[in-house]
Amino acid sequence: MELYQVRCFLAVARTLSFSRAARECNVTQPAVSRAVRQLEYELGGDLIHREGRLTHLSDLGKLVLPMMEQAIAAADSACDQARQYKDEQVSAIRLGLAPSISASLMAEPLSRLARRFANLRIDLVERRSLHLVEALLEGLIHAAITGSNEKFPGRINRFRLFEERYVALVSRDHPFAQLREIPVRALRETAWLGREACEVKGLFERTCFGSDTSPNVVHWGGSESHLQHLAAAGLGALLAPEHFPRLPGLVALSIEGNPVRRHVDLLVVGGRRHTRVLGEFVKLARQYEWWRSHPAEEARVLDSWGQRQETVRTMAPDADGAGSRNGHRMTVQMGRYRSLVQSAG
Repeated sequence: MELYQVRCFLAVARTLSFSRAARECNVTQPAVSRAVRQLEYELGGDLIHREGRLTHLSDLGKLVLPMMEQAIAAADSACDQARQYKDEQVSAIRLGLAPSISASLMAEPLSRLARRFANLRIDLVERRSLHLVEALLEGLIHAAITGSNEKFPGRINRFRLFEERYVALVSRDHPFAQLREIPVRALRETAWLGREACEVKGLFERTCFGSDTSPNVVHWGGSESHLQHLAAAGLGALLAPEHFPRLPGLVALSIEGNPVRRHVDLLVVGGRRHTRVLGEFVKLARQYEWWRSHPAEEARVLDSWGQRQETVRTMAPDADGAGSRNGHRMTVQMGRYRSLVQSAG
């Protein structure tokens, strides 16, 4: 069955005339007759009763008419979508996020991308890292953001975006809330909230508990939002990536030595041709200053930058000796700036 045959049949069904259907299809009347006969042969029965001016649809023709109309409508829609895609009137990106990657992290990069492509459609998919890799290889998503240290197939290109630490989230009434940072030895003395899928579970247990013990996990959850509400209710401490947005009732505390850290990576399939949207997103993601995504890291970077500036100014005095005074003034200014940034964070 060919679409040409279906179009000829629909034209005859509308006009109830082979001559008018031929003019509508811009072909000869014998061509329309042949197309309809071939269709009838494939379906095994008459679709149209040919009775001169009394031409009309058979029972079989009436039965298949709605389905034929749907088939042509679907084909026309597919052609329209293909033309729009070719003309870049419609652009789309399907981005996979691991459960520990907050969509808020992607807000600014995706906003920039949307400003560059007028009719951009963004689809966000949340799955575990290994499932995201499967979806990438099967073409179900274009790119993925993960925080997993697992090894992926060789076809997966991995671009490092940033490194971040994990912190402990506790309620304001939790004993840890009064500490500046949590000693590693104290981690064994509190109840924890556990995720059904945690990418750093093994690292947390090895670096903070050793081989003789493990975290005292009292409650479990699969949703970051649910776990944060449990933590805010004082039901346990929650290990969470530093960038992840947290409820107002929670306090984020670093762990002594920051033993639990991870790299956040962008994954795409190597050797596969990128659309313009995907190519632009990969470029944007690799150039984006991800440390601006959470205030604590921004303050740390600015603080480090300020210290480098102080060192240069202090160790490079002018010939008239004014350099030392300039260096001192820089120290004071950067110290105030760091205080403002840290208080804002």
